Amino acid sequence: MSQYDIEIGVLLWQLVSGANTTPRSAILRYRADDPFAVSLLLTSGDGPVEWVFARSLLDRGLKGSAGEGNVRTCISWYDGPPVLIIKLNPTNTTLIGGAHDLHMFLIRTYAVVDRSLEENPNVLLMKDAINTCIAKILG
Repeated sequence: MSQYDIEIGVLLWQLVSGANTTPRSAILRYRADDPFAVSLLLTSGDGPVEWVFARSLLDRGLKGSAGEGNVRTCISWYDGPPVLIIKLNPTNTTLIGGAHDLHMFLIRTYAVVDRSLEENPNVLLMKDAINTCIAKILG
């Protein structure tokens, strides 16, 4: 793990039937060597399961709804503070987490690699190439 990697434990609530939920401990991870992705690590009866998806999916989900594939996110303000709903397919798992905690996680990741670079990833590649050249010159 590099000094720029971020890992936080979060408490999520899994929707099990109707409006019933069960608490689930999870870990959110961000790795600087994969700057546009985050991972969500859940522990199940079969062992750990890791979902990797675009960091922007969390960001967009905190503003509305996002996602078209195996991970979908949306914000909800129903009866209390805002929560982020995360839908994982094909397992049909629905998780609910505090929007504030997830937003703070994203802010920490943007301090490592700004969100504007997701729109133009070539800038990040150029930065890496420049840093490599500087390292070679300086020996």
